[in-house]
Amino acid sequence: MSRLRVRIGGEGRVVAESDATGWRLIVRGHVHANGVDHDDLHIALRDLALRDRDLADDAFRVVCTCLGAWEDDYTEEHGEDALTLEDWTERIEYGGVTWVDDDGELKTSI
Repeated sequence: MSRLRVRIGGEGRVVAESDATGWRLIVRGHVHANGVDHDDLHIALRDLALRDRDLADDAFRVVCTCLGAWEDDYTEEHGEDALTLEDWTERIEYGGVTWVDDDGELKTSI
Protein backbone atom coordinates (compact mmCIF):
# COMPACT_ATOMS: atom_id res chain seq x y z
CA MET A 1 0.00 0.00 0.00
CA SER A 2 1.38 3.36 -1.03
CA ARG A 3 2.15 5.95 1.61
CA LEU A 4 2.03 8.76 -0.95
CA ARG A 5 -0.27 11.58 0.11
CA VAL A 6 -1.14 14.47 -2.18
CA ARG A 7 -2.59 17.78 -0.99
CA ILE A 8 -3.72 20.33 -3.55
CA GLY A 9 -4.72 23.80 -2.43
CA GLY A 10 -2.33 24.15 0.49
CA GLU A 11 -4.10 25.70 3.45
CA GLY A 12 -6.64 27.49 1.26
CA ARG A 13 -10.43 27.51 1.41
CA VAL A 14 -10.71 24.56 -1.02
CA VAL A 15 -8.30 21.65 -0.61
CA ALA A 16 -8.18 18.20 -2.21
CA GLU A 17 -6.32 15.45 -0.37
CA SER A 18 -5.59 12.03 -1.79
CA ASP A 19 -3.86 8.95 -0.40
CA ALA A 20 -4.09 5.16 -0.58
CA THR A 21 -7.52 5.20 1.10
CA GLY A 22 -9.14 7.65 -1.34
CA TRP A 23 -9.75 11.39 -1.57
CA ARG A 24 -11.22 14.13 0.59
CA LEU A 25 -12.51 17.53 -0.48
CA ILE A 26 -12.00 19.99 2.36
CA VAL A 27 -13.88 23.29 2.27
CA ARG A 28 -13.09 25.98 4.80
CA GLY A 29 -11.35 23.43 7.02
CA HIS A 30 -14.14 20.81 7.05
CA VAL A 31 -14.54 17.63 4.99
CA HIS A 32 -17.11 18.50 2.33
CA ALA A 33 -17.02 15.20 0.41
CA ASN A 34 -14.91 12.06 0.15
CA GLY A 35 -14.61 8.95 -1.95
CA VAL A 36 -12.36 6.51 -3.76
CA ASP A 37 -12.87 7.24 -7.49
CA HIS A 38 -10.91 10.35 -8.52
CA ASP A 39 -13.51 11.18 -11.17
CA ASP A 40 -15.91 11.74 -8.27
CA LEU A 41 -13.49 14.29 -6.79
CA HIS A 42 -13.57 16.26 -10.04
CA ILE A 43 -17.38 16.10 -10.02
CA ALA A 44 -17.49 17.33 -6.40
CA LEU A 45 -15.17 20.25 -7.24
CA ARG A 46 -17.28 21.21 -10.24
CA ASP A 47 -20.49 20.99 -8.20
CA LEU A 48 -18.94 23.14 -5.48
CA ALA A 49 -18.00 25.79 -8.04
CA LEU A 50 -21.56 25.93 -9.37
CA ARG A 51 -23.24 26.03 -5.96
CA ASP A 52 -20.92 28.53 -4.28
CA ARG A 53 -19.68 31.26 -6.63
CA ASP A 54 -17.54 32.66 -3.82
CA LEU A 55 -15.50 29.44 -3.87
CA ALA A 56 -15.64 28.87 -7.65
CA ASP A 57 -12.20 30.36 -8.32
CA ASP A 58 -10.60 28.24 -5.58
CA ALA A 59 -12.34 25.08 -6.83
CA PHE A 60 -11.24 25.89 -10.40
CA ARG A 61 -7.60 26.22 -9.36
CA VAL A 62 -7.72 22.93 -7.45
CA VAL A 63 -9.37 20.94 -10.24
CA CYS A 64 -6.89 22.34 -12.79
CA THR A 65 -4.11 20.91 -10.65
CA CYS A 66 -5.72 17.46 -10.31
CA LEU A 67 -4.15 14.80 -12.49
CA GLY A 68 -6.43 13.59 -15.25
CA ALA A 69 -8.83 16.53 -15.34
CA TRP A 70 -9.56 17.85 -18.82
CA GLU A 71 -9.02 21.31 -17.34
CA ASP A 72 -5.48 20.26 -16.40
CA ASP A 73 -4.75 18.85 -19.88
CA TYR A 74 -6.03 21.97 -21.60
CA THR A 75 -4.31 24.41 -19.25
CA GLU A 76 -1.01 22.54 -19.53
CA GLU A 77 -1.20 22.71 -23.31
CA HIS A 78 -2.23 26.38 -23.57
CA GLY A 79 -0.87 28.06 -20.47
CA GLU A 80 -2.56 29.53 -17.42
CA ASP A 81 -4.67 32.02 -19.37
CA ALA A 82 -6.13 29.41 -21.71
CA LEU A 83 -9.28 28.65 -19.74
CA THR A 84 -10.97 31.39 -17.74
CA LEU A 85 -13.10 30.76 -14.70
CA GLU A 86 -16.14 32.05 -16.57
CA ASP A 87 -15.53 29.69 -19.50
CA TRP A 88 -15.03 26.77 -17.14
CA THR A 89 -18.18 27.35 -15.09
CA GLU A 90 -20.25 27.95 -18.23
CA ARG A 91 -19.10 24.65 -19.73
CA ILE A 92 -19.96 22.63 -16.64
CA GLU A 93 -23.13 24.55 -15.83
CA TYR A 94 -24.75 23.73 -19.16
CA GLY A 95 -23.80 20.06 -18.98
CA GLY A 96 -22.57 17.85 -21.73
CA VAL A 97 -19.15 16.35 -22.11
CA THR A 98 -15.98 18.41 -22.55
CA TRP A 99 -12.67 17.01 -23.74
CA VAL A 100 -9.39 18.06 -25.32
CA ASP A 101 -9.04 16.84 -28.92
CA ASP A 102 -5.83 15.71 -30.66
CA ASP A 103 -5.12 19.30 -31.70
CA GLY A 104 -5.31 20.51 -28.08
CA GLU A 105 -8.63 22.29 -28.60
CA LEU A 106 -11.57 22.10 -26.21
CA LYS A 107 -14.62 20.34 -27.58
CA THR A 108 -18.04 20.10 -25.95
CA SER A 109 -21.09 18.02 -26.78
CA ILE A 110 -24.44 18.52 -25.13
